[in-house]
Amino acid sequence: MVLNAIALVNKTVSGDGRQDRQIALTVDHIVDHFFKIRNRILLYTCDSTDGRQLTREKLFNGWYVKSSLNKRISKLDSSLEGDVVIKSSILFDRENDLGAANITRCFYEVQAILEESKME
Repeated sequence: MVLNAIALVNKTVSGDGRQDRQIALTVDHIVDHFFKIRNRILLYTCDSTDGRQLTREKLFNGWYVKSSLNKRISKLDSSLEGDVVIKSSILFDRENDLGAANITRCFYEVQAILEESKME
């Protein structure tokens, strides 16, 4: 399989802490557009440089639960604990040709390898 596109969103300035109601709608549109090609898998991590990764994780979880996209898009979560807690997730279309079971297995295998590697 060839990975033909990587999109990186890097927010370098923190907001003012107020919740913008348009953000969930914007995320919905971005994710919906991304999965126009159903065999894509989206991996994201919650930035931990300012210690607010748990808040970001909570916001993304809330978006997913409320989004109508959760009927066709699956979400798997990962947490790597160490000096810094790294929260990451993948999103994938349930009709992905790789199959939900294979994607899930691979995601958790990678997580296990990362957990093992930090013990070395």
